[in-house]
Amino acid sequence: MVRLHRNAGRKVRVFKHGPDYLDPMVLEVASGQPVYQVHCWMTGDEEIRWRLAEAARDVGLVLVEGSMGLF
Repeated sequence: MVRLHRNAGRKVRVFKHGPDYLDPMVLEVASGQPVYQVHCWMTGDEEIRWRLAEAARDVGLVLVEGSMGLF
């Protein structure tokens, strides 16, 4: 899904829920953008809100991969 939107000319940012090392690396290659965690106990609510707001100002599409799925 990320590559599809990027190939269509959209700037895409992806966020990942939960501790994971492989998915963020794959998603970073697909999106061409850094992938950050959005997990309350890892980063805290304020940082999550800040990162999502910053991404929304800069890109056309924000995708958040949830626990075992995409939200």
